[in-house]
Amino acid sequence: MAAIDRLTEGFILLDTDLRVVHANIAVKSILPRLAEDLVDGADFCDWFRQAIDAKEFTGDRVGDFLCWLQRHDNASALELAVATKGGRTIRFRGDATGTRDIMVTLTCLTPTCKGSSAVSNARAQAVPTDLLRFAETMTIARTEVGEALRRVEQTNLALAREVAERRALERELRRLADTDDLTGAINRRRFFEILRTPETMPDSEDRGHALLMIDVDHFKAINDAYGHQAGDEALAALVYLCRRTLPRIYPLARLGGEEFAALLTNISADAVLEWAEQLRCNVVDHPFRCGDRHFRLTVSIGGVVFKECPDDPLLLLSRADQALYRAKRDGRNCVFIAEDRAAPQTATASLPEA
Repeated sequence: MAAIDRLTEGFILLDTDLRVVHANIAVKSILPRLAEDLVDGADFCDWFRQAIDAKEFTGDRVGDFLCWLQRHDNASALELAVATKGGRTIRFRGDATGTRDIMVTLTCLTPTCKGSSAVSNARAQAVPTDLLRFAETMTIARTEVGEALRRVEQTNLALAREVAERRALERELRRLADTDDLTGAINRRRFFEILRTPETMPDSEDRGHALLMIDVDHFKAINDAYGHQAGDEALAALVYLCRRTLPRIYPLARLGGEEFAALLTNISADAVLEWAEQLRCNVVDHPFRCGDRHFRLTVSIGGVVFKECPDDPLLLLSRADQALYRAKRDGRNCVFIAEDRAAPQTATASLPEA
């Protein structure tokens, strides 16, 4: 651009949309009243049309230049003289480059114009070829840069998709690693991770936390009588009942076989007993089925209410397990809740006939 700016003729490079890519310094001296609007990105046709409407440009063929700009082809060129309101005569020459860009050359034919001389005018005839070659080079470079930017953008989009897919895969792998695939409950490993995380059990002055152990009564008899598929479907249905009864914010895990555990946080001992008893009743009332065969289930629930989780979650699990065995000794289909410094609370009910 510096080489163009040193020339005494005015040169305006337009892109394929007829917008200004660059106008050299000489344009300002040739058209001092109009050049300020020829900024990069300006619509050249609008600029030229406004100049005609304002009588800044006059002449018999002044409108032909606009028509040529809009209909030119690669091999065409147009040259015409335009009179300006300031009393100057300006020769406009338009040349189409091989890349469909336009080079507009402005030469002042009025002797009073700065730089207007025989040498200058002669040079104006010889310069356009070099400038057209330069314009073509610039256009090719601009096209290559644009293509490079598009490739970078496409690469960034591909990387963004890959990152999103990888994160989705990581979430799915994490879910599979944390979840029991039969019931959808979290697995034993994930449940122990939660028990080891203090943030899951915030301190509370008037409330504590509870660990419930839930075990299906006589589950082996269900498998023997109806088959293992019926047993699997019964376990999945039990998890559904647990989630329908207990708030979903409480973690529910399958520890193994027909044994499940739930962690209830920031809750009173009375509420723990209420939730556990409601769950037991919902299981009793639920019609389990396998195909066209219906059967009933009961569960024994043992739990421990505590203020702080011990460093080893196995100790807490052992205490809840002892409460579960107590519920089974009391006749099954029973809830037994033990507290740190309170008497155990129990609730029992008989199994209605199927």
